[in-house]
Amino acid sequence: MERILYVNGGSMDNGGISAFMMNYYRHIDRKKFQIDFVVHGFEEGIHDSEILGMGGRIYHIPVKSKDLLGNLGALYKIFRTRRYRIVHAHMDAMNIVVLWMAKICGIPVRISHSHNTEHLLKKGTLHYWISEQAKKRIRRYATQLCACSDLAGEWLYGKSGDYKVIKNAIPIEKYAYSEKLRDEVRSAYQIRDDEIVLGNVGRFHEQKNHAFLIEVFRALKRQDSYGNLLKLMLIGDGSLQDEIKEQVKAYGMESDVLFLGNQDEPGKFYSAMDIYMMPSLFEGLGIAVVEAQANGLRCFLSSNIPREVDCTDRIEFLELDCGKWTEAVSRMIELGDYRRTAESTAKSFEQVRAHGYDIRQAARELEEYYYETMRIIL
Repeated sequence: MERILYVNGGSMDNGGISAFMMNYYRHIDRKKFQIDFVVHGFEEGIHDSEILGMGGRIYHIPVKSKDLLGNLGALYKIFRTRRYRIVHAHMDAMNIVVLWMAKICGIPVRISHSHNTEHLLKKGTLHYWISEQAKKRIRRYATQLCACSDLAGEWLYGKSGDYKVIKNAIPIEKYAYSEKLRDEVRSAYQIRDDEIVLGNVGRFHEQKNHAFLIEVFRALKRQDSYGNLLKLMLIGDGSLQDEIKEQVKAYGMESDVLFLGNQDEPGKFYSAMDIYMMPSLFEGLGIAVVEAQANGLRCFLSSNIPREVDCTDRIEFLELDCGKWTEAVSRMIELGDYRRTAESTAKSFEQVRAHGYDIRQAARELEEYYYETMRIIL
């Protein structure tokens, strides 16, 4: 059995990168590969007990911005004493720090993985400049390059195309539409059958653009023909949640916006929704959109999201203009095109599978990738 070390830029939370790692960890053949995790910070992650229960190890190290020397020292100690032959870094441009230290410590297989298409950092700042310099030099320390989409690969590595796209695959059966789960969730939150639920799954973070989503919802609520039937369901947690709650309160929409926090089983909440909305400023791919499509939902997405996420005929990409979003969603509601049918849900589910997002098959492909990489390098 080969032990592989994944390095995450934060804790094992409900974000997309953690979801990616956990989906593959749950489905990889652990007789062949065991995955351990380096996480930044010392708070317990929501997946920690599951990781430990499956035989994985978790190493907590200091956050770079708070203790750079402590961070580097901790990485050095792990790399020197644990004898890993594969390190797989999931920190975008900051993969360079991990892979640089891994190279110093003689780890032969050093994989850089890109999960985004843009900086969270503001242009002109020192941190932005450092990140840009890291992007230019990451090839010096990585032996393999990976990305969740072509757009994410181009952002971190350039347009050479010499990277491998690893799908943000999911256990698609968990996200299949269920009338039973729809009724259970709607009953639990006192949502009537005739009410129309718009939804979003994502951290309350600047990237996810919740403030824009609230503006669109406010405009839709003003529509005479259906506005009083609308609800907005928000799944997730994060540093901007209180700010978004204040925005909702200022608009007098507290009874119409449901803040449901992190959920262990998000699949059932997709079934309770009618329309999925993701107005992100950027995404490496947008794993929640894959989940929503597997559920058969109509989706409205920011034009900043990679087109590779489109597996079905149920997605519309829009520029981040409140009027355009309001018009597009309104048109669909008035025509009734958001309603699922048995045929449409079955078709969407199979289309997601056909596009390579079934985690069982994707995990086998990742195993082959690790084996092939070791064969070439070791």
